[in-house]
Amino acid sequence: MLPSREQDYTQPYFRELFPKMTRLLHDATVLVIVGYSIPDEDALLRFVLNHFAENEEERRKKRVFYISPSAKPGQLRSVFPDAESLPDAESKFSYIIPSDFRSWVEQINTKINPETKKEEK
Repeated sequence: MLPSREQDYTQPYFRELFPKMTRLLHDATVLVIVGYSIPDEDALLRFVLNHFAENEEERRKKRVFYISPSAKPGQLRSVFPDAESLPDAESKFSYIIPSDFRSWVEQINTKINPETKKEEK
């Protein structure tokens, strides 16, 4: 869903989209947010994203990756306010990646498939 100041959330398309989106987010185990600044003005989208992990128990089982060259620590706090207060390191919930998406994918690919790096040389 692309951000736009012209969107009318009362249109049938959006009225059908939001329930589907919240259900899919709730059922997912990994959420990747790429390049979106999560502005305070976008309360509706922050509310929808919060359905990904609404409580501590869900956050223990799920992971969110926020990828943006301008990403800063704590940037997800407006969406998941208490996520950083989980009691142990094993329950790491959010990962802030100050990079572009392509670099992140290449990094992940190298970890998953170490042979990729050798083939490039």
